[in-house]
Amino acid sequence: MVLAIFLLAGGVRGFAQGAHYADRNEVRAIQLDPSQAALWYATGGGLVRLDLVREIYQVLSRAEGIPSADLTDLAVLDDARLVAGTSDLGVILRTSGGKWVLAGLFDGVPHERVFHLSISDFSENSREPSLWVGTLRGARKLAVRPGFIEPEHESRIILADYLVYDIAEDTSGAVFFATNSGVWCMDELRNFTRYGSSEGVGSLEVTEIERGPEGEIYIAYEKVIARLSGGIFTPVDGPFRGSMITDLRLLRIGDEQVLAAGAGERIYYLDSMGSWTPGESFGLAVNTIGPVVPGTQMAAAGTATAGLFWPDANGEYRNLRLPGPLYNVLTRVALDSRGTVWTSSASDNIPAGRVGVSRYDGVTWAYFTQAGSPLIYNMISSLNAAPDGRLYLGTWFGPAGVGTGGFNILNDGGTADPGDDRWETYVANNSGLSMGVIRGDMAFDSEGAVWIGSQVNQDQPGGLEYFESQTSAFISYSGTLSERSVHTVEADGLGNVWIGYANRGLAVIPGGFAGGAGVRDVETFRTEVGETGIVDLAADGVNRLWIATATKVILLNFQEDATDERKFAYREIKPPSFAGLAVSDIEIEGFKAAWFATASGIYRLELTDQDNWTVFNRGNSTLASDQVYDLAIDEPRSVVWAATAGGLSTLALSAEGGPGLGGLKLVVRPNPWYPERQSMLVVSGMPRYSRISILTVSGEQVCTFAPQENSSEHFFWDGSNSHGRTCASGVYLIQAKAPGGRTFIGKVALVR
Repeated sequence: MVLAIFLLAGGVRGFAQGAHYADRNEVRAIQLDPSQAALWYATGGGLVRLDLVREIYQVLSRAEGIPSADLTDLAVLDDARLVAGTSDLGVILRTSGGKWVLAGLFDGVPHERVFHLSISDFSENSREPSLWVGTLRGARKLAVRPGFIEPEHESRIILADYLVYDIAEDTSGAVFFATNSGVWCMDELRNFTRYGSSEGVGSLEVTEIERGPEGEIYIAYEKVIARLSGGIFTPVDGPFRGSMITDLRLLRIGDEQVLAAGAGERIYYLDSMGSWTPGESFGLAVNTIGPVVPGTQMAAAGTATAGLFWPDANGEYRNLRLPGPLYNVLTRVALDSRGTVWTSSASDNIPAGRVGVSRYDGVTWAYFTQAGSPLIYNMISSLNAAPDGRLYLGTWFGPAGVGTGGFNILNDGGTADPGDDRWETYVANNSGLSMGVIRGDMAFDSEGAVWIGSQVNQDQPGGLEYFESQTSAFISYSGTLSERSVHTVEADGLGNVWIGYANRGLAVIPGGFAGGAGVRDVETFRTEVGETGIVDLAADGVNRLWIATATKVILLNFQEDATDERKFAYREIKPPSFAGLAVSDIEIEGFKAAWFATASGIYRLELTDQDNWTVFNRGNSTLASDQVYDLAIDEPRSVVWAATAGGLSTLALSAEGGPGLGGLKLVVRPNPWYPERQSMLVVSGMPRYSRISILTVSGEQVCTFAPQENSSEHFFWDGSNSHGRTCASGVYLIQAKAPGGRTFIGKVALVR
């Protein structure tokens, strides 16, 4: 197929500071721009606009200011404003001025996990559009004001005990809801009727609902489409028999309305006479149906992995696939000696068929999966770049059975061309490798060899092995370990190899293999730290060991002698006033800073000033998600790479000119704020225990709040001053001073 000409928003960024790289080929919703010259579509990595005339696309994602890039649905208003549903922040509105506004729990949205958005055909306010929103905890009708979203007049949350997947209105004004408990109907008097198995609904999990060409209501669940007639849903026969139904959409083609159904690899069209017409096969399952493209008689279509398909003036479908990682939940990131970035995904909740290894050299994305390379298994849990430029890849589970996993070594030849790739494969029981699953970390020593650690997984043994890459020989240390479940391994600058057990704490091989010493448990770690499980280890430039446990970070100064525990000194590292720091990865930036990946963002500690902390999250940086799994320090380009639940992000290493350290902004909502509609203002984006000050625009102090009053990342203000009196309408500044000394600023327009 012919591809469109591509242009990224803001130009090609390469390794830009504050960039967001994501999988944008899972298309979840498609809408037509009011100009009729462009398509907008929502993905798990942001919003894309395809100019149908110039064949140019533009990406709007975290780097372009969207609060959440994990978009679930989309509505485009007649005045070109956009409303999108998200998986984690509720509903977001792009105003006519290009500003993004949030509407979440505190703004009346039933739940911040949104499944459905649709413009109501029966708006109670004809001057401004209304939206139906379906969420994880019910549905509600919302009004879209010029600069904010609020509940429609007298609307309330309905079906709060149910997950609402889809919503449709019939010609009488009744509203139908597809839920995880069948179908519900709300009539004009707000009376509810439920349709379940007795009414022909064959599954309680109804995912699609739509009005048909003649005004009838159709539903879809699994491989069935049914129509409501006489109070009973009756299955509809069609040419899609046996295919999973993924979407229903009412379209106008010429002068006729038709019901389009996404089933398997096609869109099927049902006309008012009850006849089905199959569309062209896309070769991939249809994920969502778009509008009819102007100048054609065919609808656009979105897929789960291959992006957007749209028809041109000749009636031929074209395909737009965007570059980026294979999957957005990234659990590992590595940087090789040439500066090439590698990412992978592996966890119990990640679909193995959709992931693999992604390679990005600043120009080209390349991919490695089981289907197209010697990769043992798509889920890669151990991703490590060796000093010689080769990549070591450890599997999460292994394809099947005991002892079938192992690891690959990839030499990509320094190019994205697969023709010069060289692979080595080491599988348990077919080589000297004894472990069937590499579900831990690796460490490279000064001799060019690698230490391989792995956790116990079901009936797959873990342990520790030494691999000499020049001779391909293995030496197992598993029999000498006090625990076979090894979470992480680290080699320091003195040749010592440190072992982090999943349960029993810390061990060390003084001098490593070259020193000839055996494995020795560090008994003082358990007695002084009081915890035994270790998540990550990192050695710094002055030969100290940073240790991440499940709830805290410990700095071990062993005074360059790993054999004498009497010289060991332990100290907990934590931000001021914090109870602890739960870390998934620690990275050391030379002699400058320590970086910590957490479930609430990234923490940075100045090594020369250990009271100087900086916290990065979605509220004050371009971070794709607050859930950060892994980091890679890129000192030549002055960025840190972050593998997150929302894709791959970059932040500046220093305060000179970068998002993250340079742009510390608070998230304030609602804004503008009408206290009579929403009693509390919600402010987020600052570290816990910040000192908050409310100021007028002229700098006059309105009120202050001490750090002990702000023990979370969210702050609430009721609109009163320090004397408890109601503040007048106007613009107010919110200033938050973090425990580490950095200042965060926000602004709100208060309207009474």
